[in-house]
Amino acid sequence: MILGMRTITIIGLVIISTNNFSLAQGFDASSLGMGGAYGAVARGVDALNWNPANLVLSRPHFFELNFVGANLRVGNSSLSVDSYERYLTESGHQGEWSDEDIEEILNLIPTDGFDVNLDLSANVLGMVFGQFGITLEVLGKGMGLVPKEIVELSLRGNLKDEYRFERGDADAFSAIKTSFAGAFPITLKRYFNELGVGFSLNYYRGLAMAELLDVEGVFYTGEEYIMSYMEVEGRKAEGGYGFSIDLGAAGVIRDKFTVGLALRNVLGSIKWNRNTEAVFLNFEVDSVKIDNLDDIESNSSDTTYAIDPFSTRIPFDFHLGVSYLLSEQVLLSLDLEQAFTKRLGYSDQGQLALGVQYSPITSIPLRAGMSFGGKWGYKLGLGFGLHFGFFNLDLAYSMHRALWPAYSKGISIAANIKFLI
Repeated sequence: MILGMRTITIIGLVIISTNNFSLAQGFDASSLGMGGAYGAVARGVDALNWNPANLVLSRPHFFELNFVGANLRVGNSSLSVDSYERYLTESGHQGEWSDEDIEEILNLIPTDGFDVNLDLSANVLGMVFGQFGITLEVLGKGMGLVPKEIVELSLRGNLKDEYRFERGDADAFSAIKTSFAGAFPITLKRYFNELGVGFSLNYYRGLAMAELLDVEGVFYTGEEYIMSYMEVEGRKAEGGYGFSIDLGAAGVIRDKFTVGLALRNVLGSIKWNRNTEAVFLNFEVDSVKIDNLDDIESNSSDTTYAIDPFSTRIPFDFHLGVSYLLSEQVLLSLDLEQAFTKRLGYSDQGQLALGVQYSPITSIPLRAGMSFGGKWGYKLGLGFGLHFGFFNLDLAYSMHRALWPAYSKGISIAANIKFLI
């Protein structure tokens, strides 16, 4: 079977996974290295993205400045580097796919479809003074889901009389988030060495958003004719504003255990009010006689019109973190996270994360961790830090759904530079 439109289709799916550009709520290199098990470990500037109550917990520096932070996550549900080289390179498939190859490609794709995600964040400014802090970040989330039936039709052709496409999902947004956070101690010495509550007031300046509202299609082959149509409905905007609140509580027990609970994006929403538009796409193919391709007629339309401003909810997120100081060199951590709406790039699947930080030398912490669930599936994270006086550099790397880079279906990388006084 000579490669042509089939190769283009699969490559297009890969392109979606790398160009579904969006920006995400910040994740730092320290947390990535510990697999996301960082809710009870985060201190200083890092605490503002995890639990504002952690600002009340002891740390060695009164002032922290996050000079630069760059974080990237990209992944999909099906294709790894190994499968890409096997099926999408000339050396891997020798110019054609066998029926067995096609079956293997389809087996890589879950029943729900080909799922793609990308997060990218940039911490423009983050400062903490004692128990108060402020951050300025570029953030957002994005995802896309291509129905498996579309891939099957492209690879195998019309082996069935009828293909129906009734699933499909995509949304993305980007925004600038400004946050002001504060924490306040509570005295309860009988149970806690340290205890506090915190809040974060978040203002969003929406930059852009787009979402798929509905998709419906069919491809039908009869004895004498073929018919196909596809209808897509969506909406988009080029600006808006919004607010949310983060609430948290955190405490230290017997100088060993740290426990933190955070409720993030409480009452969060963004009102999109700039260049808001509805988008309707329609494509139709019909033929009177299947044996006469000249009779095939196709029509397509692309309709866009202005609509009233609209709001999108930022999914409410529950986060529980626990850490245990096993020794002066070893710190263990566990996190549970659950969002309650699947939109704006968030997943409604819960996530469990386990992490460890080992510091054979105080200035060089080594980190490892793994997480299960969430939109990224299984992840393995590795990282380290170089902490010398007032200067901190942290780097981390994570693989998705694999224990070896060649079989990973995505990667996460992060780097942060901080100055401390």
